[in-house]
Amino acid sequence: MGNASRLRWGLLYAFIACMFWSSLYVRTDFVAPYGTADLAIVRFSFSTLIAMLILLARGGLRRIFNERTRGEWLLASALGFLGFTGYYFFLATAIKYTSEVITVAIIAMISVVTLLVNNALYREFKWHVVAWPALLGGAGVATIVWGQVQAGAFSFTDKGMKGLIGLAAALVALAMWSAYQVLNKRALIRFSAVSVEDWTLLTLIGGAIALPPLLAILPASPMSEEFTLYSQPLGPSTLPLLGWGLFLAIGASLLSLSSWNRAQKYLPPTLSGQSVVFLLPLVFALGWYYGRFSTNAFAMLTGIGLLFLSVGATIILQHSPKWLPKSFRSNARRASNADSV
Repeated sequence: MGNASRLRWGLLYAFIACMFWSSLYVRTDFVAPYGTADLAIVRFSFSTLIAMLILLARGGLRRIFNERTRGEWLLASALGFLGFTGYYFFLATAIKYTSEVITVAIIAMISVVTLLVNNALYREFKWHVVAWPALLGGAGVATIVWGQVQAGAFSFTDKGMKGLIGLAAALVALAMWSAYQVLNKRALIRFSAVSVEDWTLLTLIGGAIALPPLLAILPASPMSEEFTLYSQPLGPSTLPLLGWGLFLAIGASLLSLSSWNRAQKYLPPTLSGQSVVFLLPLVFALGWYYGRFSTNAFAMLTGIGLLFLSVGATIILQHSPKWLPKSFRSNARRASNADSV
């Protein structure tokens, strides 16, 4: 398969993954009296159960437990925590104590951070080359944040310590998902003999290991108000929680992770993290529909546009057109031959 075909397939799978992930930003008032933490627990429990049932149906449950090494299990568990169970709870805390708008800033920052970290690891481009997409991405992030500060969405003066907790949780969520993307890309290279399907299921099962500790600390955490599973009796109100949790387990966990891992197989390292920007217009569209981003939407759309230009700049560098200066073309050709699994 040629580089152009790999790029098209990689971006398509990345878009599909982001489309499924966008369902996490649908307003969930209909699961009341249950909270966000309750929905997350149901989602992750279902996704783990589904992953194990798929392996069992394929006759691979014993195989994956026996054939995978301790190192693979540990890495899969860490990735499951960084990219799913742990990340989601820190993101929910950030939203609760700051603003739902902060999710856009976090996603935007992830695209820039992973671009720089992956370039440092794989040396696809010299730094004066990668500076162009990085500057475009940074300008996009700055525009989004500035627009929301102007709109008062990031004002912490009236929130005191809770605002600082929310900001800290946002930074942790940013670090966690950035680390997940970088480590997951390296894992797919290192364990190239493991199929995408097996690695997806392994990550979902491994990530469930973090659920018991999270359940233990939830009552004392900032998300305690969103954790009511133990206090709510089972009844008709439980059905929406179970139904939406099952939907998210299938879409936002299983199908999204499978699509994302396939995207990582096709995309070169720098683009592999940047492709998360596909989530931005989807999150913005949902936010606009719910009236979350009704103020200063122009700044947010401009920032999203700059982030897509950043991705476009990286794609141009990868393909090394003749009109690029020679120093850029040589680095771009070297990048196109980088180990992209």
